[in-house]
Amino acid sequence: MAAAQEYEITGLTPSDFDEWSALFHAYIDFYKSVLPDDQYKKTFERILETREGLDAVVMRETEGDKKMVGLAHFFPQQSPWSEKKFLFLNGRYYQECFSKPRSNIHVFFSALMSIAIGFSNRCSSPSNSV
Repeated sequence: MAAAQEYEITGLTPSDFDEWSALFHAYIDFYKSVLPDDQYKKTFERILETREGLDAVVMRETEGDKKMVGLAHFFPQQSPWSEKKFLFLNGRYYQECFSKPRSNIHVFFSALMSIAIGFSNRCSSPSNSV
């Protein structure tokens, strides 16, 4: 019996554009929408620069070519209900959801939630300027 594939959650690096772009295109296609081609590059640059707080994590296989199989975009939001910011998750996509065991999806979203909680704790800190 083959060993189960393992995954890791990482941030993005400049060399990730092609893989990230393919996943983000699939996400946009899933919603039957279209973005101008230059918007993918602009969004990726905003993520790398964390401009306006936009950030992302990706899920990768830990062995072989370490294929990127999932992504999530998130950013802090203000609320009229509180001075604290909250984390808005946007653009969660898991490419393999129909061809791999559903447990992989749970791994991705569980890890994402852990990262999101840590990020939102930083956002709500009074000394944080995010």
